[in-house]
Amino acid sequence: MGAGVFALAVVGILVALSWRQSGYWRDSVSLWTRAVEIDARNDVALYNLGEALAEAGRRDDAIARYEQALAIVPGNQAARTNRNLLMAVRFEEEGNRLAANRDLAAAAARYGAAVRLDPRRTHSQAALGMALVELGRPGEARAHLQAAIDQGVSDPAIPNALAYVLSQAGDNDRAIAILRAARQRFPDDPNIARNLTALEQRR
Repeated sequence: MGAGVFALAVVGILVALSWRQSGYWRDSVSLWTRAVEIDARNDVALYNLGEALAEAGRRDDAIARYEQALAIVPGNQAARTNRNLLMAVRFEEEGNRLAANRDLAAAAARYGAAVRLDPRRTHSQAALGMALVELGRPGEARAHLQAAIDQGVSDPAIPNALAYVLSQAGDNDRAIAILRAARQRFPDDPNIARNLTALEQRR
């Protein structure tokens, strides 16, 4: 009888412990949060927690964890890359808000920060190029507009803006080539058709 009671008591304890631990294992965020609580200098746990937080849409929390991992192991390239990609998204969103309020200088600075961290961020490349054109800095805009086109930007205003920049610099042949390629992609865009005709007539 005593042995049976003892066995049941052990089972009860194990069930209770198992239930408590299941709270830590119910998802990746909980699992790696617990691992970091156990060892705050576990850079692997911090990195994995950053990944789990990013996947859960908690960008700022993920950035903070990646930065903690980098403070421990500065050479953790995966943590640095992931942090930079998330920060680029943050800068792009800030740039969008500033551009919507017509604060183009500040927007250009944010887009510039985004493309320095993630040059493949097509929207930031395009938006930075357009902002620089409007700010009267076409020479700086050219590389960003071209990068956006090379990355397959879907807005016909971008090749149109690049053609404008090139024509202002006296490079009409290159401007025409850009517009001809754009006309293939955007055959119904009236601005591209009109500007192409105007440049061709100047030859």
